[in-house]
Amino acid sequence: MHGNRKADFSKLTGSVNAGIATPYAKASQKAGPPELPRRLIYLGELLTTTVEEIMIIDTDDHTDFQYIAVSYRWPMYLSKNQQLDEGTRDAFYRGYPVSRLHPLYADAFKVAAMLGIKYVWIDALCILQGTDQDWLAEGSKVASVYGNSVFTLAYGDGPDQPDLDPGCPPYHESCRLEEAVRAASRPFLQGKLTQFDRRNPEALYSWLEANGNFPTRPEGEIDKRGWAFQERLLSKRILSVTKDGFFWDCCSLNAADCRPLGLRGDFSPKFRDLEERRLKTLLLTGNVSREVALARDMYLLWRRIIEKYSHRNFTHNRDRLVALKGVVQRFQTVIKEPCFLGCGKAMCSGRWCGSVIRSWTAQT
Repeated sequence: MHGNRKADFSKLTGSVNAGIATPYAKASQKAGPPELPRRLIYLGELLTTTVEEIMIIDTDDHTDFQYIAVSYRWPMYLSKNQQLDEGTRDAFYRGYPVSRLHPLYADAFKVAAMLGIKYVWIDALCILQGTDQDWLAEGSKVASVYGNSVFTLAYGDGPDQPDLDPGCPPYHESCRLEEAVRAASRPFLQGKLTQFDRRNPEALYSWLEANGNFPTRPEGEIDKRGWAFQERLLSKRILSVTKDGFFWDCCSLNAADCRPLGLRGDFSPKFRDLEERRLKTLLLTGNVSREVALARDMYLLWRRIIEKYSHRNFTHNRDRLVALKGVVQRFQTVIKEPCFLGCGKAMCSGRWCGSVIRSWTAQT
């Protein structure tokens, strides 16, 4: 506990590799055959962990691609030559220098290369921008894209960055890999150890909490974004890059760079991580626990999902329904009947269905 956290980052990498080998690799099979994205980013043969050139490829309906998906906030300044569109498509399919892309994408390629994964999915590079037809086709598969990835690399938010115009309010930038590494390199304890009454449980808890013994993933702007909701909920495994370090979440384990073997207990706000794990297990495996075995319990569970989702922000409000499509489909599989806004026949009786509809219309 008194050592430097940097040494534990390699252990976290081991935990990631171990987590990838968990049975949840096949957890989503009950929801139907895997639906791959039309395109993936190919990193090359990975002779080193430095990726200098990438290439966009068509998957051609093959199902043997192992890839990671990236969940992030779009950078405020993303130039046209850093997106896939009609003007850049030929260049990306021939091969494109990583040095010309946003640094966030280069970070994602580095993480994939460190783990020996040759393919990455990033929406800005794998969905043809500026065309409604491709967006409708690929956007509707987003839940499957994240659900079938080896894991999702989720970028939390770093410190506020000043805008180019001093009169504008500060905005959030996604955390860079180097920021997370610096955070993971900080020692657990700094300065002198404070004295406390070891016979007093509250004093012991306060001392442990003050010295970083209860790490939890910090919340940021990405936790307010609409599309990120199902990206996170339907991902089998998530590696979060944050200003406080690295955090790993899956159906069986929560870990951090300072606790690579797992976190004991849930110290997240309002038991966020525990509830997310329960929802994830239900949606990905279809295994109904005793707590939600009854129809009314399933309704309450769905109600909690809607309440959380209704507070998310969208750049375009028209995305509000399609950005939850994957969750609705998985929930329909769990209750084994068609859904209306996520509610099955038994749940669509007057008061219940009405309350769900009101929760939607209040936002739209």
